[in-house]
Amino acid sequence: MDLLETEDLLRYFRRNKTLMSYMDNPQIFLRQLRDHDLIPEDRYQMVNRMKSKEKIKDEIYDILDKIEREKSDCILDFWKCIFIKDIMKLYPTLQELYNNLLKEQEQPGPSSQTPVHKKKSKKTTFSAPSKKGERAGVRPKTKKFEVPVTCGKLTGTLNKDKLTKGEECILYDKQWFTPPEFELWAGIKSKNWRKSIRSNGKTLKECLKKWKTYPPRFKGVA
Repeated sequence: MDLLETEDLLRYFRRNKTLMSYMDNPQIFLRQLRDHDLIPEDRYQMVNRMKSKEKIKDEIYDILDKIEREKSDCILDFWKCIFIKDIMKLYPTLQELYNNLLKEQEQPGPSSQTPVHKKKSKKTTFSAPSKKGERAGVRPKTKKFEVPVTCGKLTGTLNKDKLTKGEECILYDKQWFTPPEFELWAGIKSKNWRKSIRSNGKTLKECLKKWKTYPPRFKGVA
């Protein structure tokens, strides 16, 4: 991490605040932040007394938001204090963030060319075989399995074939998401992606019924 610019670490933090706020049993995570003077004792105790999981998630997001606004110069300290082996064992989300950050660090060239939060690049087009008379090397895209989807302020493209297989099936900002991940990335906390994600004015629940598509259960984000 020492090789990454503060700006890149801060950008990575900003784009993953929501994911971190959704971690289950966040007490040890918060304790670590308190012990490294990233949150005050009274704020830690206040969250520790809360019973509502939804209120705890909201409060953790506010804490992270305040760190971004008021302690951006300590962002390297933040990542170092939570990227500890024993702590990452407790929080799969932190382990995933750590792995993705290491992959980004290993990539050559200026870090600004590839935003830190990107997942590993995957094929993003679905093409039909070339027809006679078409220019060599050019394969037209087919829209047979693709439909536009929205969730909150995000707009992506859903591949129905991938959805049926239970794979990452929504393309947004050149990366693939499962429906629960796309819902979470949009900042929606309903945990009901069939209703929060829409296509052509209809909820995915309505669309799935129309398409006669029955996707397997997707894993939620820790």
